[in-house]
Amino acid sequence: MKNNFAQINKYCQFIIILSFLGYFGTSISRAADNSHDIALALNISGKAGLNKCDSFARDLFQRINNAGGEATYVVYDWVDENRSSGRHAFIVYRDSKGNYWGMDNVRHNPKWLDGKTPAEWVQNFASGVESRLVYAHTNVWLVGCYADFEHAAQVPTEERSNAIALYMPNTGRTIP
Repeated sequence: MKNNFAQINKYCQFIIILSFLGYFGTSISRAADNSHDIALALNISGKAGLNKCDSFARDLFQRINNAGGEATYVVYDWVDENRSSGRHAFIVYRDSKGNYWGMDNVRHNPKWLDGKTPAEWVQNFASGVESRLVYAHTNVWLVGCYADFEHAAQVPTEERSNAIALYMPNTGRTIP
């Protein structure tokens, strides 16, 4: 009887060790964060095009969403020191570390953005000009996620593309 307990104890220790290694193995091998790769792609519609910020932002928004990542489509009005004005669109996406990055059709690299709200992102992204948030929208199903091609297939297609929340800057509310 004593030998049976000793043998069972060895098996239990072996299983515990395997479980322990399996736990740390999966937590160490994190999934890939593909958000920067997606943002830097040269074949995004409107890339480097004059007055193509909207088509670029829509395409990048969809690509990041398709990879299962949180992206916010942001539109703002701007006025410079010469009183020239316009409207511009860009994308804010989240990386695996929880940082927010802004990308538009004329940037070569994403810009790290301080803040957590669309209004703060606009102020940070459009530095050097007077700016005002017009609107922003996000896929509510992907908030808190980052783009990862490997795990994107686990997110149902309708959740990647249809659930848009509109941020209303005057009220500070998000309307799903």
